[in-house]
Order: sequence, then structure tokens, then C-alpha cells
Amino acid sequence: MTLLFGTCVAHELIHRRDGRQAVLGYALAGFCGYPALGMEHLAHHARPGDTRLAEYPLRSESLWRFAGRRLQRVGMDLFGPGAAVWNPRVRIPNPARTRVALLATIFTLAAFWMLAGLAGALLYLVVCCAVAFGIQLITYIQHWGLGDDSIPDRIGYGRGWEEDCRFQAWVTLSISLHDQHHRDSRRPFYRLDLSPDSPRLPAGYVLLMFASMVPSVWHRLMEPQLARWILMPDSPQSAGRRITCFGLYDARDNAET
Repeated sequence: MTLLFGTCVAHELIHRRDGRQAVLGYALAGFCGYPALGMEHLAHHARPGDTRLAEYPLRSESLWRFAGRRLQRVGMDLFGPGAAVWNPRVRIPNPARTRVALLATIFTLAAFWMLAGLAGALLYLVVCCAVAFGIQLITYIQHWGLGDDSIPDRIGYGRGWEEDCRFQAWVTLSISLHDQHHRDSRRPFYRLDLSPDSPRLPAGYVLLMFASMVPSVWHRLMEPQLARWILMPDSPQSAGRRITCFGLYDARDNAET
């Protein structure tokens, strides 16, 4: 969890205009065990609503299928034959910075090996896999039902689910204000706020991370809220801007109305 939260800081730095801060963000992503973060995330912003390349999950897709499909694509982009990181003739956003991220991962792995032997190295590799899955889980929560298979006429800059719990925004550097982030990815986290017409999650990330792992529970919670937002995009309903993030409401009655 520490390294997953670390990717929130890396994400913020990757978007900074200052090149030194951006490089630091790539290096931090590599240290946290996910060196593909910068390459993947900038491509994600450039392909709003794209479900074919697994930038957004399909509405009918489970978390497990989406995570597998997306990680496979990212892995091929990073390590596959003719991968852009190794081939200078293939263009990706900032390949040199992605190499910095890879070096950071390698050096961290070596440090774990030196300090704790094979067990330490294996522990770090397991944590890297967990962080990679956690990134896809968060992407699933942020963009489920908002791809080109579900709302092709509303994709725009890339819609994202938002949640208005203050504590959650503080500890994630406003990752939960994701629709606003897609509107202006250069805006610092401390200047982000809820978009007036964004789709709103029915609960905080902590609850929804577990709910997303069970497709039947996920769809029971999210389908009514998506339907409500599609019908009434200008009057989104939030769980309530509170300090704690454990509010939960049922949007089915509103959707039926």
C-alpha cells in the first residue's frame, strides 16, 4: 500500500511542466515497482474512451479481464519485440524517462537482493505485481462505463468517475477528482475540485476496490448510478463531501425516477 500510494506522488510529478520534476516522477514510479506508469498514463490521456486498447474498460468487462488485457498490452509496449523503449525509431512519450524508470526498478530490486538475499528480491517482485494490479484496479474504478462502447457521444477529453470525500483526496493527491484531472492534466492536485457534471461514485475507493473484485456486486452498485448520470448529467449525486469515506447510497430509486 505504501508503494501504491507512492504512485500517486509519481503521477502528480509526471504531469509537471518542469522536466526535472517529471524525471523524478518517472524514477519514483520505477522505485514503486511500476516503471510503465509514465508511458502508460500519457498514452491514456491521448486515447480518451478507447476500449479497444484497454485504456478504458468495457461496460460488460470484469476487473480481472480488464486488468489482464491492459497489463498484457502494457507489457508488450514495454518489453515486446520492437518495443518503443528499446527501439529509438518507435515514438512513445519520453522514452528516455521510461528508461530512467526501468533503471530505478532494477536498482531497487538489486538493493533488496543485497540487503535480504533471494527472499528480499522475491518480496519486491511480488510487491511490484501487486502495485501493477492496483494501478489497473484504480483505472477500472475511475473509467468503468465511460468508454466508447457505452457513451460514444460523451467521451470528449476522457470522462472519469469522481468521489468527493476530502480525506481520500488528501491522501491520494486528488486522484479521486479524476474527471477534473482529465479536463486539465497540468493543473496541480491542490487546485482540483469536483467537475459540475462529472459522474459520481456511490462510495469511496476503499469500499469500491473490494466491490470491483466481485462483478455481481460491482454492477449492482454502479449500473444505477451510471444510468442516472446518463439521464441527468447536470445534476450528479454524490455520497456527501465528508471527512470519512464510508458513506454509501443507493442510486436505483433515483435512476428509476
